[in-house]
Amino acid sequence: MLKTKLDFECTRCEYTTPKWLGRCPQCSEWNTFEEQKCKKVKEDKREGRAANNPQRLSEISVDKSIKYFTQINELDRVLGHGLTKASITLLGGEPGVGKSTILLEMCKRLSMNYQEHKILYISGEETNSQIAQRCKRIG
Repeated sequence: MLKTKLDFECTRCEYTTPKWLGRCPQCSEWNTFEEQKCKKVKEDKREGRAANNPQRLSEISVDKSIKYFTQINELDRVLGHGLTKASITLLGGEPGVGKSTILLEMCKRLSMNYQEHKILYISGEETNSQIAQRCKRIG
């Protein structure tokens, strides 16, 4: 069964939103939103559930080739036996405990073991100069 999803569209600038707004955030006009039929959403016939049904863990195949090993044994263990491809890992801790140092060491080892890949190191707290100094220190 197909269910129609409704959106609201500004008649002046065509900005769309899932709920009605009094003032358009894009063009700042008042009372310009009209209800629009948007896209069709497929529903499961049983109890109106979405087509993506939950799966049992035993039914999901696991691709073991999507792990990258840092060669830092304890770090690999904590990461679930290596980094998972296309994942994001947040590392937190008190200032000065070695977060940046261990991450740069991990990047160094990954770049040596997986030379066909590029590594992008992003920091929101340190300057390029600080990162470069740490890189030189750890080799």
